[in-house]
Amino acid sequence: MAVRGDLTTMPADELLEWLGRSKRSAVAVFEARGVTRALAVEAGSLLWASSSISDEQLGSILIATGMVAPAAIRDAVDNRAATGVPVGKNLHLAGVLSAADLTDVLTTKIRETVCDVCAWEDGQFVVTDRLPTQSGVPAAVGIDGCLALARRRRAGLRSAVALLGADQNTLFLPKPVKAPPPLELDVPSLDIDRLWQMAHAGQPISRMVATGAGERTAVLLALAEWVQAGVLQV
Repeated sequence: MAVRGDLTTMPADELLEWLGRSKRSAVAVFEARGVTRALAVEAGSLLWASSSISDEQLGSILIATGMVAPAAIRDAVDNRAATGVPVGKNLHLAGVLSAADLTDVLTTKIRETVCDVCAWEDGQFVVTDRLPTQSGVPAAVGIDGCLALARRRRAGLRSAVALLGADQNTLFLPKPVKAPPPLELDVPSLDIDRLWQMAHAGQPISRMVATGAGERTAVLLALAEWVQAGVLQV
């Protein structure tokens, strides 16, 4: 049985908290402003996340970061169509991606999806029950930890999204600036020089997120800081 609702009535963090406490096995799908995100929940953990934004899909992230060659992704996608085995597990079985690296990327996808939907102020959700499955590489992430992080990030993420707009937007330099200005934000995992080069080249925000290994919040906060400083414009 599906449970449907509106995020203005039941925000995403409250919905996920309820699913975690009830220990249900379910898939929660969130939709707003043309973007669809889904999270699989089982026994208080999040197993996987998906997005309708192509640059946020696993293959796009692995290619953008240089972790896996495009040909290997195509083979894994073809194999999934033939066997039903997930792309990530196919890459691991083929020896082109370690289980640790795959788990890191999948964990980031889950965490960033939770942070994003918990920042949504409107939209709809649908929750459908699902049977427990474990066909891919394990990437179970505790709901409580994700929610605590999402709530800490929510105000900053909302401000960044309000400033930058949709993920397919591009930015430009209103005046020549050769080097990226220093950031107050501490983002050791982010390649700031590469992010600046991509912004300078007019790459969409979603592509910059993929190149940043899916670290959407960090990328958006960095870009928003540059926009506020007047060195980038949307």
